[in-house]
Amino acid sequence: MSYKINTFVATRKAVVSNEKRLSICLATDGFSFSERTMRGELLSLCEATCDMDAPMSALVGDVRGVLAEAGVQPFGYAECELVVPSALFAWVPEHLYDASHDAGYLEALAKIPAGCGVYSAFNEVVNSHMIFAAPTGAVSAFKIAIPGLKVRCQHNKMVCEATVDMSAQRALLLMYFRTGITDFAVLSNRKLQMSNSYPCAGVDEALYYALNVTKEFRLEESPLRVALCGEVDRTTFGRIRPFFPEVVLYTGEPLTLAEPEMQHLPLYRHALILS
Repeated sequence: MSYKINTFVATRKAVVSNEKRLSICLATDGFSFSERTMRGELLSLCEATCDMDAPMSALVGDVRGVLAEAGVQPFGYAECELVVPSALFAWVPEHLYDASHDAGYLEALAKIPAGCGVYSAFNEVVNSHMIFAAPTGAVSAFKIAIPGLKVRCQHNKMVCEATVDMSAQRALLLMYFRTGITDFAVLSNRKLQMSNSYPCAGVDEALYYALNVTKEFRLEESPLRVALCGEVDRTTFGRIRPFFPEVVLYTGEPLTLAEPEMQHLPLYRHALILS
């Protein structure tokens, strides 16, 4: 066993698999997952560390081991998704999309990294396809361990009904913090204005990009809400807050928490698997 479960909170409530959805999010040092009912009730949340660069057979074993220890049967879900952070991606509107040209969309931007495959996922909220590159080995390992996975990238999950609704009355700047990178999305009047990723060694670099994005899209000229999620701590929140009129923690779609102890979970860290 080369994995470790760091956090696991679950309800004892029995729910059949076909009434549940499973969401998994990859990280550099492991993965997290949530189980929710189709009615929006959070059933479990787990964080585990493992060697993401291990041979595929070992990674498949670790994934299966984590799920087995958590009492999760990896089949029969109504919905099942894998969220993979990607540094190379492109939005393509539905009316312009050509499935045979997926690799071409990315190659027009940059060379596809070695060891990466090209994936696509449709986003109904903005009626567009997200084309992205992701490590083939890791994606394949999770697909073997959990049949039926749909693969998405972080930007696809940042643009959802919850964030679109948040942008109805005021512009929204959403920032997703992860190791060495901050992902940005700007939504206004229920429409996506931009999404991009920037290398950020610390919160000051993330703040620099946030202020530049604010200026570029003239967000200071109208009411603005800044929402933070991912690897956010008190220092990050406190550093950003003085520069914007409203800063909040984004926790994904509104959910009913099945157990009282879930009230104390840092849900904003897991917004992508709660959206």
